[in-house]
Amino acid sequence: MTLDARVRNPDGTYAAGGPSRNYRMKYTNGKSILLHRVLAERALGKPLPRGAVVHHVDGTKSAQSQLVICQDTAYHELLHVRGRVKAAGGNPNTDRICSFCQQVKPIAHFLPNAANRHRWFCKRCPARTERCRQWRAARREAVA
Repeated sequence: MTLDARVRNPDGTYAAGGPSRNYRMKYTNGKSILLHRVLAERALGKPLPRGAVVHHVDGTKSAQSQLVICQDTAYHELLHVRGRVKAAGGNPNTDRICSFCQQVKPIAHFLPNAANRHRWFCKRCPARTERCRQWRAARREAVA
């Protein structure tokens, strides 16, 4: 498909990656660049460093949303985790969301090594208990 066959947006950009991604592309000198990266580079005044990720603060992929330049993917993911806790009504500094029951609880209610495994489950989560019970039953059936 040529550039002329693609649908051009009013601002001179093109949709990137089909309808599921909805990112806008800027075509310059025969290269396609994601529009939010172009805007971040313009604000920074130089090209983005290697490994940098651009985060949309409001969670939309709009060209008008506020952008944060993250130094790496880990920091970008941290922003998403903190945003999910805040959207669920918790305090990102003191609360986490249980991976099983999906409830916001204080960090003290979670297993001590939860952060090491990147899975936050509460100590007495009924959803986790039930899942473990089902897993053990299936394992017993497989052995027998």
